[in-house]
Parts: sequence; structure tokens; C-alpha cells
Amino acid sequence: AVLGYIRYLENSGPSVVTSRRGANATLPCRMRFVPSGYRVKWVKMNGSPRENIVLVGDSHQQRGYGAFARRASLRRLDRYDVSLSLLDVRLEDQGKFKCELINGVDDEAAELELQLDGVVFPYQPRQGRYQFNYHQAVRACQG
Repeated sequence: AVLGYIRYLENSGPSVVTSRRGANATLPCRMRFVPSGYRVKWVKMNGSPRENIVLVGDSHQQRGYGAFARRASLRRLDRYDVSLSLLDVRLEDQGKFKCELINGVDDEAAELELQLDGVVFPYQPRQGRYQFNYHQAVRACQG
């Protein structure tokens, strides 16, 4: 660590969270202490130079954006908890997320990954590439 650098985020909790389509998921992120005037920004990382902001919040308010607007919130089990709660997980939610603590010039980030279990590809009977019914699709994924 660089001399004088303060670590704001804990390195506890899993770096990979597993959920299912339609279920809820919590991506853990905790502060070691609460800096004054901080903001938390959750970003879905998609390889694009443009950030896909999921949620921005502070100790008083929070706001979800885009496809996450009504599904994302900060969990807030206590004053140190800035974990992201996602309702009704979708296929496109799978991937890497970043929890970013913004505190003036002392920003810090932690990356987590959301993985989905179960049959997650959208099979398309009769007109798509996959000519499976639901049960055939399940067997294809298991085998």
C-alpha cells in the first residue's frame, strides 16, 4: 500500500455471487468506516468505454438507472453496508459489477461477478437457431 493511502472498503465476502433468473441477489460491499460526504456507485461492467451505471447513493438517498432503476437498491443492514440488492435477476444481469466508493480524491473500487445457475439461454422453438423444446433444452445444458 502507498504511504498515507486509506482503505475504505473491506475485502470480505465472496467475489462471485450465484443466483437464478427471476430470483433476488445481493452483491456484497462493505465500508471499513464511513467517510463524510461519500457516494457509492455501482456499475455493470460490459467491456464498453461507456459506464453502465446501476445505482448511485449516499447515506441519505439512492437512485437506480436504466434497466436497474426499479430493481436495484442498497441493502443497508447497517451504516457500513453498501451491498447491491437486485430484484428479479435477468439473463443480462450476469457478469461483472463494480462497487465504487467516491470520497473526493480518495476513490476505491471492488469488483464482483454475478453468475446464473440453471437453464439460462433463451431457447427458441421452430424459428431460432435451437430447435429444442423446454425439456430438450434442459437436457442439452445438463449433458
